Amino acid sequence: MQVKILLVLLLFCSVTKVLTKEHGLDGASYLIQKLHDKKELPNIIADLQNQIKMLQVAVTANTAQIIQNSAGISTNTAGIATNSAGLATTSANIQSNTAAISANKAAINANTANIAKNSADIATIAKNVAANSATTKSLAGTIYTLMNTILDPLKAIPILGPITSIIEPFVARIQSFS
Repeated sequence: MQVKILLVLLLFCSVTKVLTKEHGLDGASYLIQKLHDKKELPNIIADLQNQIKMLQVAVTANTAQIIQNSAGISTNTAGIATNSAGLATTSANIQSNTAAISANKAAINANTANIAKNSADIATIAKNVAANSATTKSLAGTIYTLMNTILDPLKAIPILGPITSIIEPFVARIQSFS
């Protein structure tokens, strides 16, 4: 009921505004004058009906715009939610990648330390190989000398002479190590 009263008042204000604009009179007075003249009543009713139609069109257009805006707001809200989820995922990925980079740096540092230790171990092994090589040469020289010292007198013994000729090539090979 209240809505109907408001609508009639709105229409009355609209009509009086139009009438005032057109006739330069007080709209209400002009409307009352026209209502006394029964011939003008159909014109006034037609004007009111036109005003009602224009208001209905405007209300329909505004309702459609409100519905469209509501749909746009819903779409934007969904887009914001999607973007928020995407940002959260991106943030989590950045944190994960940062942690992985830190772990890789730690592994690289550990590997660098191991490489340095292994290099020191290789240097020690090289020293030991060189020392062992010198010892082997010295020992081979000693064995060669000792074998010749033993074999020379044995060559003079007729039975052992041929045996010493079998041993001599091995003694010569020992000499190649010295």
